[in-house]
Amino acid sequence: MLALNGKVRLPGAIDLSPILFLSSGQPLNVVTGGDDNGDTIFNDRPAGVERTTERTTGYSQLDLGIRRVSVVRDRLTAARPASANTIGYSSS
Repeated sequence: MLALNGKVRLPGAIDLSPILFLSSGQPLNVVTGGDDNGDTIFNDRPAGVERTTERTTGYSQLDLGIRRVSVVRDRLTAARPASANTIGYSSS
């Protein structure tokens, strides 16, 4: 998994804070669900299929935080945060 984040200050004292998560698929075992060779173990693979040859789908997720900073007094600020999760989503 890869996670990237940052902060961008826009005009009007608005901060954008994107967080991007990227992940490739996880290893997957393909099994027949039966005891094909009679050894009383029910996790046999189809002929010609090796262990962890398949992968699940990966994903990407973008979260975005938005915050406006206001100066209340000298050295005193107030922030109004808002956030949105999963702005963009895609499976690969």
